[in-house]
Amino acid sequence: MQIPSTVADDVARQLAEDIGTGDLTAAYFVSGEARSVGRIAARQPGVLAGSDIAAEVFRRVDPVLKIERLREDGAALQPGDACLEVSCASRSILTAERTALNFLQRLSGVATLARRFADAVAGTGAAILDTRKTTPG
Repeated sequence: MQIPSTVADDVARQLAEDIGTGDLTAAYFVSGEARSVGRIAARQPGVLAGSDIAAEVFRRVDPVLKIERLREDGAALQPGDACLEVSCASRSILTAERTALNFLQRLSGVATLARRFADAVAGTGAAILDTRKTTPG
């Protein structure tokens, strides 16, 4: 899925902040030839959001990766439920994972809370429309 250019710009900024000129730990400790499969799974119950953005983070780090979305945004997750699987260079997984997880955790947290609010007013005629606060940046 194509993400909006403003979101793509935010991904680029977050990666630049997180890895700067490179991931020295991955470069030093992991062979450039090593390949891995990584799965991102929920640690607690919630609602998935931001999987396209997380996928974009991995694509920016390794354009030739294979990524599979195992669940769609909006899906309810239980602990252990995998939502993304990434196959690529091991260094790429290690370099991208923190930024990808930051997006997923933040956005899924907001989606989970919004779902709780919507469920709380279900059947009352009230509707949850949006939030009043935004995150800077």
